[in-house]
Amino acid sequence: MVAAVRRGPFVSTVAAERLFRHKVIAMLRDEGLLTEERIALLRSWRHSGFSAHNAVTVPPGDTGGIERLARYFVALASRALDIRASATFRFEGW
Repeated sequence: MVAAVRRGPFVSTVAAERLFRHKVIAMLRDEGLLTEERIALLRSWRHSGFSAHNAVTVPPGDTGGIERLARYFVALASRALDIRASATFRFEGW
């Protein structure tokens, strides 16, 4: 049996990187962890420090691959919650 491979819509990695960067900076600003001055500095950097990768696919029916991908997303969300819960620091004096 040959499994059909369905690709999702094309997502530009450049656009994904810019959107992710925008969302992260906005979240940190809203949490009071970044000042407008620091945001301007971050946005002035030639390399953003963010990246997006869309070359890996999981074919339909690959339950192991789907499970690994789901575990990866859950781990990312868990780490993000841990960071937000423990974010009592401020970057000062840089």
